[in-house]
Amino acid sequence: MHLALQYLDVRKHFAEAALGEKVPVTVDELSSIFFCTPRNVKIVIKKLSDADWIEWYSGRGRGNVSSLLFKQPLEDVLLEVAREEMARGQLKEALSAIEKYGEHTDAKDRFMEWLNGYFGYDSVQKHTGHIQTFRFPLYRTISTLDPCKLIYAFDGHLGRQIFDTLVVFNKQTQMIEPHLAHCWETSGDGLLWTFYLRRGVNFHHGRELTAEDVVYSFRRTLREHEGDEHLWLAGLNCITALDRHTVQFSLKRPNWLFLRYLCNIAACILPEELVEKMGPEFFLYPVGTGPFKLTKWTAQIVILDANPHYFLGRAHLDRVEIVIFPKEEIEKKQEPEWQQLICYGEFCRLPDPDWERIEEVCSGSSILTFNLRREGPMQNPKLRKAIHHLFDRNKLVTELGGERIMPAQGLYPRNLQSKEDLYFHPEEARRLLSESGYQGEPIHLYSYNKHSKDVYFIQKECAAFGIQVEVHVISWTDMSRFDYMSKADMVFFCVILEDEQVSISETYRSRNCTIANHLSPELSGEVNRILDQVPMEASGLKRQAMLDRIEALLMEHNALTFLSHSKLDTSFHPSVRGLSFNSVGWMDFRHIWIKPSFEELRTGNGTGILNSQL
Repeated sequence: MHLALQYLDVRKHFAEAALGEKVPVTVDELSSIFFCTPRNVKIVIKKLSDADWIEWYSGRGRGNVSSLLFKQPLEDVLLEVAREEMARGQLKEALSAIEKYGEHTDAKDRFMEWLNGYFGYDSVQKHTGHIQTFRFPLYRTISTLDPCKLIYAFDGHLGRQIFDTLVVFNKQTQMIEPHLAHCWETSGDGLLWTFYLRRGVNFHHGRELTAEDVVYSFRRTLREHEGDEHLWLAGLNCITALDRHTVQFSLKRPNWLFLRYLCNIAACILPEELVEKMGPEFFLYPVGTGPFKLTKWTAQIVILDANPHYFLGRAHLDRVEIVIFPKEEIEKKQEPEWQQLICYGEFCRLPDPDWERIEEVCSGSSILTFNLRREGPMQNPKLRKAIHHLFDRNKLVTELGGERIMPAQGLYPRNLQSKEDLYFHPEEARRLLSESGYQGEPIHLYSYNKHSKDVYFIQKECAAFGIQVEVHVISWTDMSRFDYMSKADMVFFCVILEDEQVSISETYRSRNCTIANHLSPELSGEVNRILDQVPMEASGLKRQAMLDRIEALLMEHNALTFLSHSKLDTSFHPSVRGLSFNSVGWMDFRHIWIKPSFEELRTGNGTGILNSQL
């Protein structure tokens, strides 16, 4: 590759020269281009000539200038360099090379077109057989794989590929099913829960999972959240390993959501000795019992290899590669329109009439919170209510399109048939704004790049009512930092509910979520008092009524407003089999398999065959 870069350096220097045209040049001039000695210039020239990229005409005798003739188009060599970088998992370097050498060429368009085939299903013949890889792009960074610190949906989804929980929630049947535990029992009062572990379940490094690992994992969670009296595990009295494969939880008070909490990735089981030995570094290359092993994680790529000894059966795929687009590329433009494999929301379309399509409404909502803890305009309830009423949510859905499908009336979709915006009352907004005494003070709105369209829509709509909004688009990781959230007057974000009652409770309670951080101390106390009662209620209907009361309470105090619900939009080739999605809209990698065509069976070639909002 170094020789190719040298060719690109000299070709860029003589960019005006046409292919096949002799260019006069001196060895000293080439020395400055290659940053090497005149002696080494002659070595480079010979290598470039041997590669048939140039022809060299040496000037014989004093005063005779040498000449250089270019034989290869710059774009062809540049694309080969970019492909080699991609083979090494270096997307950032590939894009940097394109930017550096591809100015005034179609190299970037050709590279993006090539990526259409690079992303997707790939089957490569190796000495061990065909390696079947599923490869897709990701337009966000991965913040952490520590189960105690997970915030974002994709981080949690990635964690589920590596770790396992005692039980799992089946989205289709709405039932809790055995997982690491093959059976469980509970006392009539809901205070004692006993779990019986499967035998022979091994961590990726080969050791069998035991009850001691379960005890350690939950005690670690308690330790990591020490002082959080509202943690879902705060009601745990003790946890005991009764024997190698039996563990018992004793609760201080009934928790009828306990099993649902145990389905959450935050309740996954870790190998005690490795976590203790490695400390925080363990989560850079974590070891679990899951269907995939993490074999590579850099700022540019994540590689998951199938766990051949997974206790529920080996995944059909051999490998999953997740290519992370660099931050500067994400900020520069919206996500590209991949024509073959993965695209996000607004770019997802049916590439071929024969392809199939799945579209469903996600559980959750986009939310605009008002910071009731920060001095300034948001302390005025009439201003907050005016902002709540001034948005035409149908206009937002129509103008911005994409995954936005309908106006939100609350945290989760209640009536999928209604597109009515119950909150849009512009005249009421103007009256409240007039009564608020607002004098044009700047209101600081924070969000991250994925939601830039939404926040600029909010800014535009507020400006039409004379409200000055300053937009701050920050990074994905900075969104979780308390110092950023505390200096925001408003924050826009989306919530996707993995398990409705548990997720709703955590959305309102968690300090990792903006809602809890923006509530006044008085309102926070009232919300937490209700949340403390929710798990103690055995009736699911009554629990839901309590959670709905919290939503109504937040709306009464104008602590937030809901804007839109989103859809999961997926199109796929008929040969894709085993395709299923979890409740946060991510594909279950373990069950995906590809029915090959006869041509693929003969050639071993793969193809990009799936579009999805991820």
